[in-house]
Amino acid sequence: MITSAQGHILLDGGLTQSAPLIAANIVKLGFKVEDIKLILNSHAHYDHAAGIAALQRASGATVVSSASGAEGFALGDAVPDDPQAGFGNNGFPAVKSVRVVKDKEVVTLGPLAVQMHNDTPTFALALRAALRQAPKVILVGEMRDRETIEIALTAAETGHLVFSTQHTIDASKTVERIVGTFEVADQQAVRARLAASFRYFISQRLIPKKGGGRMAIIEMLKSTMRTREYIEMGEKEGKSLLDAMRDGALDGMQYFDGELEKLVRAGSIAPSTAYLYATNAGNLRVQLADVPDEDSLIMR
Repeated sequence: MITSAQGHILLDGGLTQSAPLIAANIVKLGFKVEDIKLILNSHAHYDHAAGIAALQRASGATVVSSASGAEGFALGDAVPDDPQAGFGNNGFPAVKSVRVVKDKEVVTLGPLAVQMHNDTPTFALALRAALRQAPKVILVGEMRDRETIEIALTAAETGHLVFSTQHTIDASKTVERIVGTFEVADQQAVRARLAASFRYFISQRLIPKKGGGRMAIIEMLKSTMRTREYIEMGEKEGKSLLDAMRDGALDGMQYFDGELEKLVRAGSIAPSTAYLYATNAGNLRVQLADVPDEDSLIMR
């Protein structure tokens, strides 16, 4: 959020469930939601735009977007020619009243001025250009293709701290996804580069709590001599990244099923919930054999 005495400009709105959290944080920072006068949208994807309808109702702000974004807001989904169109459940609450701006148009509010424009033709070109600015830290929103992954690896190898995301179910699958993006002939070289440059793989799952609400469980794979070897040489029986995480508590590593077991024993989640979200439900059942399932107690 960009603030001024004449009102505030909010950039994007996150997911639908993010809207009340954004509003609460704005109030916590000492501002009023109704003082938001403009909500600028970068692009009409559910993870950027789904919360905007609720934030507009709460603030009375004007939503500002490109012509393509306005079409997406009217549809409540990505436009048909968008790469994410039809990809999973990307729908979001529609916004009917949107101010459309042109490329390079300047949006003003009191002393504030924001230029709306396309900064670069492609994501990969933007990442290459960023490397020329001598940054210390680079945030890559998502490593979605081979070119982006290649540039991110190069950035890490040249001493930059690179943060990025991938849509995978756990740390091991993240490694598989990165390596599998490349041709078979290149995969061993990619494994060696990834093993040498990664510091952590951190995965998250949101699970239902007892009594309502959700909580995050975290899987963490750290760069050690053992994990670097498993990534470079490939996983084998008894030499998997999951094995390394199980044995790596002293190094700060943890794995999903181990965290689920702790939560069940602490009474935070039901065993049935743990089995539903486990990586290996069968193994977790063995670990929790001494813990009665609530459903079985009800049956008795």
